[in-house]
Amino acid sequence: MVASATSSVRSRRAPTPAGDALHDLLYELSFTWFRVQAAVAQRGPDDLTPGQVSLLRSLAREGPQTVPTIARARPVARQPVQRMADELAARGLVVFVPNPKHRRSKLVALTPEGRRLHARLDRAQRAWAGRIAGDDLSERRLREAERVVRLVGERILEALGERRP
Repeated sequence: MVASATSSVRSRRAPTPAGDALHDLLYELSFTWFRVQAAVAQRGPDDLTPGQVSLLRSLAREGPQTVPTIARARPVARQPVQRMADELAARGLVVFVPNPKHRRSKLVALTPEGRRLHARLDRAQRAWAGRIAGDDLSERRLREAERVVRLVGERILEALGERRP
């Protein structure tokens, strides 16, 4: 009860300069993400949707996961994630494997072909990102931005009472 009372008090605080800056950053990040998704769709990697590419990336970075876990991390409904996983499985890019923690909720895992495709897409996306970064955005500035965004994401999960996997 104390945690929810504290959370509701925090949500009623007056805006702060840091809060305003974070709000603006999140707004820019969301629109930048939409632009990235449009660029991925336009480039059409192997006829995969941006969501399928994102699912492959999540599995490559975080390892096998259940469909509900993947959906909660996005956050989207479980059904579209299940559909994407089924489509990727039909293409031989992912496989459903037993989950030692839950008998009925299988894990989605990359196949060797899925790992190879992800590696190829990752190289192409990194080259594209290098062109976007140009010569004026230093690695140091971009790594600091990444750290800030990760920290914000972790704090949001904490505020929601969740932990990052």
